[in-house]
Amino acid sequence: MRGRFRQRGAPRLVTAGLLVAALVTGCGRGGGDATSTAARQGVLLAGRFSVFARPRTQGDTIPNSLLPHAVVRRLGLNTEKARRARLYKGSPVYVASSPRLTCTFSPHNEVGNCWPNPTVLRGLASAASICGLGGESDETVVYGLLPDGAEQVTVPSPGRRGSTVPVLGNVFIATVSSEPPLPQWFSFVQDGRRFDRPTGIPPEVALKGCGAGRPLSRAGGPSSLAPPAAG
Repeated sequence: MRGRFRQRGAPRLVTAGLLVAALVTGCGRGGGDATSTAARQGVLLAGRFSVFARPRTQGDTIPNSLLPHAVVRRLGLNTEKARRARLYKGSPVYVASSPRLTCTFSPHNEVGNCWPNPTVLRGLASAASICGLGGESDETVVYGLLPDGAEQVTVPSPGRRGSTVPVLGNVFIATVSSEPPLPQWFSFVQDGRRFDRPTGIPPEVALKGCGAGRPLSRAGGPSSLAPPAAG
């Protein structure tokens, strides 16, 4: 059984067609206020995520085979501002944004997703791919976008060794076991402070893992449980 969980409000990416009906619902509405808000968010993204601020190179072009023109139009992405953020399993991970969304794209499906820009700016753009979605069957991959200053991410794995990884190009990717219990929280260090964020994996699924007995493809919002104490 395979599945992916995302933070609340993060639209689902369907590879190949990428028919993201939720994305286009309401797009283009709101008149001048919505346009100006989107423009401000674009400026803030470049100011807080240095991957977008560095000079563009030829390697930043996302191949059409990975991101077809129809998808670019559907999501309203500005591919001229796309950047190659980092490598994952030897393949590039790209980031691209529109006035409303910021997305990651990679040949590895388990690290591709889109988040609303306000979510990205608040440092809440994270997701989890579990039960081998596009990857190894025994892997859980927690990944996302973090603003400048985030130095490292730790994903605990109760009863086993967790994973501590760097943030590269504002993107982090951490892999842990898919054996239950699955991680419900990860933490990162920014400017000497620790921050805790939910992985989006619901508690009942975290306890049972891939044997939860139901499809694991729905979006998962943040847990209502209080985060673990810092320290």
